Amino acid sequence: MRMAIGFGSKSNGRNDPTLADGRDARLSRSLSGTNLERAGDYNLRAVLQAVRLSGDTTRVAIAQQTGLTAPTIANITSRLVEMGLVRNAGRMQGGRGQPALRLQVNPDGAFAIGLNIDRDHLTLVTLDLAGQVRSRATREIAFAMPEDVVAFVTEDIDRVIADGGVDRDRILGVGVAIPDDLGRIALPHRPAGYDRWNAVDLSAMLSVLPWPIHCDNDAAAAALGEAEYGTGFDNPSFFYLLISAGLGGGPVIDRSYHRGANARSGEIGLMPDTTGPPGATVQ
Repeated sequence: MRMAIGFGSKSNGRNDPTLADGRDARLSRSLSGTNLERAGDYNLRAVLQAVRLSGDTTRVAIAQQTGLTAPTIANITSRLVEMGLVRNAGRMQGGRGQPALRLQVNPDGAFAIGLNIDRDHLTLVTLDLAGQVRSRATREIAFAMPEDVVAFVTEDIDRVIADGGVDRDRILGVGVAIPDDLGRIALPHRPAGYDRWNAVDLSAMLSVLPWPIHCDNDAAAAALGEAEYGTGFDNPSFFYLLISAGLGGGPVIDRSYHRGANARSGEIGLMPDTTGPPGATVQ
């Protein structure tokens, strides 16, 4: 059965007690639930986010983080367990009274596939619900054409799914990270016909895959990934610099990626070069 669930993002499973106060303060702001009627889907995502960010938590802690009532938390967590997205991890040890039930995200509850298309390589990965890369395939290829990407995906998708122990029925979608203007920017050794990328519909090109396709700028995707899974979790505002065949980046402010007026806030490589001729760029 195909899952149709949209949810937030996760943590790196940080359990350092010295970070707990600051982290909980941030979670209380960003994970606020609502007790309004017909807000079930929103609350479901908020609770799942709280479990993922905490790594190991309890219903009491989730209620404190989200502001939802104890009965609401009990109902939602029971539903998440039934859906296979959260698992019971035994009882807390120590303390007084009835030990609280521990809750953890179930890494096998959902999966995603990631595809990076760049001017010097192609990479395919599988990810689990805990944000861990389960398998990876990379092909070093200069200026891959659309048919090269389709061939790479077709040849390697079954292997990375098998290597990652991924349940196909729990794959939610495919995320594609690709530089903007892939076929428009003139670079040394760019082959003739590379501008074909300008007219490519990625969703149509990847129709060999049966899952929804989500595309984003590669630097933006990297910045968002760092904000949700990397050191950015404890540094909510930063600038991510991506150095690959090109040069790009992205500003993350209070854990939100800012694209700018023209959605090119991090295009360092295409900044005007005031020391060169008219129209020259840094890259």
